[in-house]
Amino acid sequence: MSRAYYAAYLEARSFCETHLALVRSGKGSEHQEVPRQIAPIDPQVMVRLTFLRKSRNMADYDLDVSAATMTRVALDAERMAAIIIAALDGHAKRLEGDADGGSPLPG
Repeated sequence: MSRAYYAAYLEARSFCETHLALVRSGKGSEHQEVPRQIAPIDPQVMVRLTFLRKSRNMADYDLDVSAATMTRVALDAERMAAIIIAALDGHAKRLEGDADGGSPLPG
């Protein structure tokens, strides 16, 4: 869970730094700020990233969750992280195309 969340979160944070002028604070509040900044560009990425964070917290701190539930959620988290990263890559290509004066790529 943690690996899936951080793979997506770090990609999202980098996207925000590169394309949305995020200035890192080094504080835990960045975990809320990154999805907020992405929301206008892709609300589904925000929702998925927020879900991954909640799932990571559940896996790390909630001892009452069954192994079967955690296995299912972990598999969903892996797929969701891949979807987030692919979406961000598409948005980055589109934004870079816009910045280069080229035609925007569909995204």
